[in-house]
Amino acid sequence: ALKVLLECKAQFQQLTGEEYRSKTSKRARVAETDVHVAASGTTTAVPRRPKQARIAKDPEEQTPTDPMMLPPPADSFPAWEPRDFFRFEVVHNSRKPGSRARVGRITTP
Repeated sequence: ALKVLLECKAQFQQLTGEEYRSKTSKRARVAETDVHVAASGTTTAVPRRPKQARIAKDPEEQTPTDPMMLPPPADSFPAWEPRDFFRFEVVHNSRKPGSRARVGRITTP
């Protein structure tokens, strides 16, 4: 059986001019990886994309702030007032003794 196989391979090479390989997809990937390694000199298979250009910041953001400066006083912030942004309602309380488990529902606008 081996003799017949070798004869078939020899006949294929004579007719097509190339050697018969049954698993060409993996060999092609390995050869492609070798080309990338040889070209870049690194061991990465895929070439890296170029870095993005830096975005210039506004001059206001570039002004340094004094780290020792005190924060604004509490009076400068608006007072707390109830708002209806989020509502929470308890749907179920646990009846198990000693348990404080609850199930709630949060409603958002």
